[in-house]
Amino acid sequence: MTTTGKFDFQLTGIVRDGSVDLNPEMISLEMPTVQIFLRWHSTADNGAPAVINECRTEGEVDTNIQMLKDELDAVATRAKAALRREEARIAVGRKDV
Repeated sequence: MTTTGKFDFQLTGIVRDGSVDLNPEMISLEMPTVQIFLRWHSTADNGAPAVINECRTEGEVDTNIQMLKDELDAVATRAKAALRREEARIAVGRKDV
């Protein structure tokens, strides 16, 4: 699997050492959330973010799209694992209360 490094994720709403990553009024500490984001991109001629450079053939389109799909699948796998770890950490904290 080849990836582009263009996509990533972050967990939000996580309590660590008594501090919260985001404004506490904006999040639920009982349910962490995942944000999937575009880490970097080039810019198209019209100023829009571009995730694939110019493709000249159908094969190039297919290859580039597959790389993006592979990367998003990898990000999803890592994000789901991080969510499971955080949910387990919260569950352990509830048992201690």
